[in-house]
Amino acid sequence: MTPSSGSSGNGLPLRVSFIIPAMNEASLITAAIDSIRRQKQSADIRVAEVIVVDAGSTDGTAELARAAGCRVVTAPPGNVAVSRNRGAMAAEGNVLAFVDADCELPTSWLTAVCGQLRRSDVAAAGMQMAPPAPVASWVERTWYELVHRTAEAGSVVDAEWLATFNLAVRSDAFRSVNGFDEHLITCEDVDLSYRLRQRGRLRFVCESGVVHHGESRTVSEFFRRESWRARGGWMLLRHHHRSFRELLSTILPFVAVGGLLSIPPALLWAGPAALAGALPLAAIVVRRRPAARYLAPAVVLQAVYCAARCCGLLYPSRRVERRSPCCRPDAVQRTASSSIMWVTGQDSKTD
Repeated sequence: MTPSSGSSGNGLPLRVSFIIPAMNEASLITAAIDSIRRQKQSADIRVAEVIVVDAGSTDGTAELARAAGCRVVTAPPGNVAVSRNRGAMAAEGNVLAFVDADCELPTSWLTAVCGQLRRSDVAAAGMQMAPPAPVASWVERTWYELVHRTAEAGSVVDAEWLATFNLAVRSDAFRSVNGFDEHLITCEDVDLSYRLRQRGRLRFVCESGVVHHGESRTVSEFFRRESWRARGGWMLLRHHHRSFRELLSTILPFVAVGGLLSIPPALLWAGPAALAGALPLAAIVVRRRPAARYLAPAVVLQAVYCAARCCGLLYPSRRVERRSPCCRPDAVQRTASSSIMWVTGQDSKTD
């Protein structure tokens, strides 16, 4: 039986605890908090609190969060899974909303995403990423086409996994699977999603879009970021070795790179060698159906992705630092002077 509108699976109103992991995010944290402040609330879906989990910032991030009316808890640096778990432990709401510090939510996020948790058979929900700005680099635009653009605009679909740059999850479901795996440095969101699917459906909202400032702008940045994620992907396969998706995701980069590297020393059979390397790339690109003008750059970027994932297992890169939102002229940039009063039952005002 589906619960009544605006209530959780146990019939209680949805009280949402927003959790923002942060380390040296002074240039971004205020915009993220302000986007939460502007959420449209209802009598049965409310913002209960905003928790910023500071992992040893030295740039005043924690001070900015306190000035904005947020609760600040601390966590050791170096593992975002630990930070998110610390925030979840401190949270009082029956819905946990994980939002990265480099994101800005549309005003409809609270009702559109958290509203999916009105159904007792739904464990978690998230929203698609907003399209990149017109001034975005070809890397940003192409990766959006390959990974983030959805063909089901305006719909809500079931998902195999949900990214944690914006994720709403029932607190009881989160705790029943013991939260994020703190042994994972990356890919902790995929691992959590696989375990949450044992508790209920994962729903993906294909509307509006979350502005994400953390996407790679250059090929070098993209390579380093995917190289950094490679070991997390390998550990994920060890945890979920029965997942065909994870097996394919791990093997394909090696097949593609191995095939392409074999072309120069084997010119006499360059045709088969080229197919060995190019077919996996082409299959991935075609499967994701990018617009025609992105086909060539998509193949190039997918090749870089495969190379990075291979190299990352041998020589992993360090985490790529986030950049300031100033490169997104369409982003809403706020100052630390804006204060937020998080009072239970108080209506939020939209700009």
